Amino acid sequence: MDDFRQILEGRGLHLSGNMFFSILSDPQSEIMIAEIFLSVEEDSIKGLVSPEEEIRFRSYFTLSPMVLTRIMKDFDLESQKNIGN
Repeated sequence: MDDFRQILEGRGLHLSGNMFFSILSDPQSEIMIAEIFLSVEEDSIKGLVSPEEEIRFRSYFTLSPMVLTRIMKDFDLESQKNIGN
């Protein structure tokens, strides 16, 4: 997640909100696949981020109310636990 933030800031994008993510794979899989969302002030990233970065721009949306969990320690270990059961 720090890499994602650094990529955006390194391309001159201005972060403007909270980050959230969606886990797309089984959280207990060896490799977890997630989609990370972070709002930026710009209305486009065209020409700022190379296709190799696999970053896509989508218009902003809000989820309210939202169900979430907070991981306090050892993100790599705790994020792999299946908290949905």
